[in-house]
This record gives sequence, structure tokens and C-alpha cells, in this order.
Amino acid sequence: MIRSTGATAGLIAISLTLAGCASTGFLGFLATTKYVDTHVAAEKTDTQAQFAETNNSVRKMQTEVQNMQELEASLSSLIDQMKANQESTRELKSLVGELQSRLDAIPETTLRELVKILQEYLAKNNPAASPSP
Repeated sequence: MIRSTGATAGLIAISLTLAGCASTGFLGFLATTKYVDTHVAAEKTDTQAQFAETNNSVRKMQTEVQNMQELEASLSSLIDQMKANQESTRELKSLVGELQSRLDAIPETTLRELVKILQEYLAKNNPAASPSP
């Protein structure tokens, strides 16, 4: 029984020591509820701030992605227009070559007659546009 009383006295001493330390907030390897709540609240605040910052970064990136997609669409449209212009230029060059071949086949006297007829037509219908011979 003495041994039991000694163990009980030891437990009471430890309990009193722990109860006295409880007012400081931290009990060696044990933390009080208030201590834990304070640190959890601080962590929560930090986490919320990081989350807000991450959300802002994500929104900025989404905006940048959208801007890039719009730019890509514009560039794609410009490239299509350039391809169409190149094709038109090729066709016109081909027509110029064909016209040159046909003009080369027409006798010079016929061409002079044609020029004379065109000049007379222009002079009659638009006197300001007619070139002087």
C-alpha cells in the first residue's frame, strides 16, 4: 500500500505541475487548446493569403492565355490573307505573261491603230484624261 500511495502522490505532483504550466500555453511536449488555436488561426490566415495570391496568379495567366489565343487567331487570319494575296499575285503574273505573249503576236501596225482608237475614245468621253500624242 505504501508503494501505491507513493505512486498516487507522484501522479498528483505531476498533475499539479502540468496544471501550473497550463497557464503558459505550452506544456513541454503538450500544447494547450488556446496555443493550438492561435497557431492554427495564424496558419489559416497564411494559407488564405497564399490561396488568394495563387488565385490572382491563375486569373492573370488565364487572361494571358486568352490574349495569346486571340493573337493566334489574328495571326492565323493574317497568314490566310497573305496566302490568298500570294495566289492572286501568281495568277496576275501568269496573266501578264499570257497578255505579253498575245501582244507580241499582234502586228505593230494593229497595235498603233488600237492605241489611236483608244485615245480618240478617251478624248471624246473624258477630255481631261486624254493623253496628248
